[in-house]
Amino acid sequence: GGGRCVELNFRAAELQGGDSCALVRAVVGGLDVFARENGDLVRPEIDATCGFRPDGVVRRDRTCVEGVSDVVVGMADEGCEVTGGTTVESFISTVYEHREGFAHLTELVCKQMGRCFKSVQRTILYCDDNPTKEGCMEYVPCDCQTDLLSAVETLSDDGTGGGFLELDAAIVDGITVAGMACRCEDLNRRAASLESRPSCALAGKIVQGRNILAGDAATTAETCSVNTDRTCVEDVVDVVDGFIKYDCKITDANPNFMFALKSNGDDFEKAADFACNNDCYASLRTCHYYYGNDDACMDSLSCKCKRDVVAFAEGLSPDSRKDLLKVDDSAIDEIRAAIDDCECNKLNERAASLRTEGYCALHASIVRGGHVFAGDSARDVQSTCSERKSCVGNVTKVIGDIDDEGCEVKQDTDAMAKFLYHLNGNGEWDELTGFVCGGGPPPAPGGGG
Repeated sequence: GGGRCVELNFRAAELQGGDSCALVRAVVGGLDVFARENGDLVRPEIDATCGFRPDGVVRRDRTCVEGVSDVVVGMADEGCEVTGGTTVESFISTVYEHREGFAHLTELVCKQMGRCFKSVQRTILYCDDNPTKEGCMEYVPCDCQTDLLSAVETLSDDGTGGGFLELDAAIVDGITVAGMACRCEDLNRRAASLESRPSCALAGKIVQGRNILAGDAATTAETCSVNTDRTCVEDVVDVVDGFIKYDCKITDANPNFMFALKSNGDDFEKAADFACNNDCYASLRTCHYYYGNDDACMDSLSCKCKRDVVAFAEGLSPDSRKDLLKVDDSAIDEIRAAIDDCECNKLNERAASLRTEGYCALHASIVRGGHVFAGDSARDVQSTCSERKSCVGNVTKVIGDIDDEGCEVKQDTDAMAKFLYHLNGNGEWDELTGFVCGGGPPPAPGGGG
């Protein structure tokens, strides 16, 4: 809308002439920030850009690049045109086009209250005065060196950066060599710290033991703590990508750990989720400790745990399933068969429990005694007559479920099996219970089964 465009144009003009863009404005205007003769000229621009004050307080809310990026994106979204003149339009378009480089330059000059930039200035002057001195750019601390290299890569006159930094080719080479060494050093430092982080504790144990179940209780608790951000895989992949991008050697970290997570990151995240969100992980780890891969291990697990194990295993890549979970397709099939047995056992247990339900008390007595007058007590009659159709209905349903699952009726005693046999789908029980409960005529001779 028009109001929004007016606001964005006002902000564009404000940025082009404001303190936060003082250094960037000077560089876009042609100031060589590293030139010997510009040392005094660039200092006020840096102080304004970084918000440095004589009292030592830093007052800076947002960088020039952040402000310009918001304005350019906002104008594009709203379909606005720049109305502040060609100077403003040229400035914001140039800064946005080279936003990465100007962000690195701003970071460099503001870091350590300007001490990084002073170190870079002094070192460049020294290298200019001593052109035969090898490795002279190494005097710049690594904390500053990486930002310097990033700025040079994106702003120097190499055909891609626009030539905003006017540096001698030998200086650029020196910055590149020293900066790359610092990058690799920083990557190795980050890599070495990752394996010892709580978020990577479980992954480290898995890689070390080459087994997803290698995590002990303490390790699992460390990774699964609510205070732990589970970003291990993401952090490792970021570092490994850096090693690859900058062709660095891994010198201070475990390469097996780094590349295992890089190659199988999804599986390690699934392992952490399984360990942290499912009690079955601890049960599975315990049974493997005592039984190994023996069938007794799976027999010791609950039906729910067996189902969870299959779901987890099926979500892993084939290599991780075989190498880290130590199960192959045949083992998964065996677990599935065990799950089927679980379902059959559960259904038969449900069927057996019906015989002791109050609404089946009269039915159980009649089956046991063999005739309609075999009810044990008034309590049997009272319990059954309040729900006299429930027993046959529930027996018929559970037997149907057993058939649907492809299971067999298996009961511990003949009496329990006889009870189910006589009640399953037998409509004559309505007459029998109706008679006993006072709701119908006597049953026909031979009826009631």
